[in-house]
Amino acid sequence: MTKESLRTRSELPWIIAALVVLIVPWYLYNRHVAEFYPEDISEGGAYTVITYGTDRNPARAEQMNIFNRYYEAERLRVELIPGGSDYRSVPTQSAALAAPYILDSFQDEDLRMYAQKGIALPLNEHLKRLRDEQGYDITTRSWAARLDGLRLPNPDWQEGMDPLDRWLWYGVPNNMDIPMVWFNRTHYQQVRQEREARGEAMPPEPWLHWTWWDYAAIARALHRRSPETGRFLSFGGDTPDRDVLYLQVAYSHRGHDSEEFAAMDAEDRRRLGLDGLDWESAIAAWQVDDHNAITLYPNRHALQTVFQFNYDLTHVIRGAPSRSDAEQMAVAGGGFAGGWGNAFKAGTQGMFMTGRWFVGQVRAECGFDWRLLRLPRWVPYEQWQDWQERGLAAEQRDGAWGEQARHEALAAARAAGADDDELLHLKIAPLRGYANRLGGRLSFMSSSTPPEHREQAFRFLEFLLMNEDFNTVLMVEDGMGADEAVARRYLASVDPNFPEEAANRPVAHELGSLENLHPRPRWPVNNHRTNKRDADNAIGTRLSRVALLQDDQAGDPLSYAAFENFFSDEDAIATSRDGIGQLLADHYIDRLQAAYDSGLREEGVQRSFWPQWHVLLCAVLVAGFFMVMAYMTRRDRLRENADV
Repeated sequence: MTKESLRTRSELPWIIAALVVLIVPWYLYNRHVAEFYPEDISEGGAYTVITYGTDRNPARAEQMNIFNRYYEAERLRVELIPGGSDYRSVPTQSAALAAPYILDSFQDEDLRMYAQKGIALPLNEHLKRLRDEQGYDITTRSWAARLDGLRLPNPDWQEGMDPLDRWLWYGVPNNMDIPMVWFNRTHYQQVRQEREARGEAMPPEPWLHWTWWDYAAIARALHRRSPETGRFLSFGGDTPDRDVLYLQVAYSHRGHDSEEFAAMDAEDRRRLGLDGLDWESAIAAWQVDDHNAITLYPNRHALQTVFQFNYDLTHVIRGAPSRSDAEQMAVAGGGFAGGWGNAFKAGTQGMFMTGRWFVGQVRAECGFDWRLLRLPRWVPYEQWQDWQERGLAAEQRDGAWGEQARHEALAAARAAGADDDELLHLKIAPLRGYANRLGGRLSFMSSSTPPEHREQAFRFLEFLLMNEDFNTVLMVEDGMGADEAVARRYLASVDPNFPEEAANRPVAHELGSLENLHPRPRWPVNNHRTNKRDADNAIGTRLSRVALLQDDQAGDPLSYAAFENFFSDEDAIATSRDGIGQLLADHYIDRLQAAYDSGLREEGVQRSFWPQWHVLLCAVLVAGFFMVMAYMTRRDRLRENADV
């Protein structure tokens, strides 16, 4: 006896035919009419195509055309994949071997995570061949402050091995970035005329060695409200990056000479917050020992100074907008809504801190006279107040933090016949308090790159490192390329393509911004995008001023008498307390410590052989489901056979 279902004609061919009738015309329409599918840039396999995942910047397409022109003879082309470097999709694509061959990493921590997970391929053999065959040594030709972000320690390295193999190299620099100050000079001149007409003081324009207190004074003067409505007309500036200012404060207190630091007496160490700190820990963001115990911001006095300054700049000196201030300006159409930096481009913010990469937007969208300036440097407030009380000009400022000795050295060199270029490169002891962080994009080869194409894929990384045209294009319209020599050569003179910007981008400021560069501190565990970011966002200069001042531990009243000339009678300076920086610093350290401990636990679980309990439970449930399904299927078949 045969079952009825076994004698019924199958409908599967009709289903397949219907799908073919629907899908094939739809594919042909999209392919040849709508042209939805991209063209085959390999031209049927005639070219080797290197896929490159990066951000969605429209300028990248033309930058990549430089590569295609240079490597036409080698039949190499790069295919740009905008958004292909998104850190949320890279691990999934890599697991399926579907990620682009070359990827960008915008944070050093991301590249480290990719290396640890096997997504980023080591480049040691490629870099050694580049050094031996073409004379390019990445350790000497590229930015020293970016090298640590490209590599991890090699656990197998031994004495006698190639020095390059002391590290496992995973990336190359792509587009470098340092913070600078964008200055609206038109707005400054307008405010200066208004204040002088009212008989009010106006701080001088920024110069090369200005200080953060000079910045605060200018920001205070440019921070304006309407006397009739009380509505904000403009903001002065924004608060400096926490880690950059920490480095500057630490350098300012420690100094640049290790021998002078070692000879510092106990009273000076106590006054500058250097008790118990050695040369390295005095400027370190954090230090991790062999047992994974972390010391966060060893120079705690410097961190407290940073929080005190940023808080007071916003709430006491009132040179930077609070969150509620920015929201009021946005509601009033002042340019804060709709994107980062819009207030500056709209002319409603006098100073804005970001990198050189902003130059393309400013050049295209700003109709006012602007300047690109080196960051200010840090000096103690007491020193700056002393200069103000004595009415000293920049070249007259004396003492350990003053410029007087530097100006005297320049005058002597000029009297000896030195020209402007020689003066620009004159070796003079650096002034205390200036340092900067070098960051930017890194590029690496992904594990999705087929072995037979890895040599060609490295040609693209080689192009980023060595091609002078590409590195120059980045200087013109973006940040800075991997070749430090090209960057310094470009910044040392006026760009002939933009001669009108000789005043906008002063050579001394752009070249001077490269002094004393340091890497951005790399968070030691892989939760920088979760717990670490939450800690950063939870603390800052916009905490409630009232709540802080009501705290019994907020300290004694803090006077900013040197700023009184920059306030009108109707808008007098507020009072601060000298313990606010400590309160904010302690709260921040507590949150950072919790973030580090959490990340350490997560990494310990990831390194464990045994899965976590919820993963094990899911595996048991899935296995149980399939066992039940297999049992039910077998039972049904036995019943059917019994019926037959």
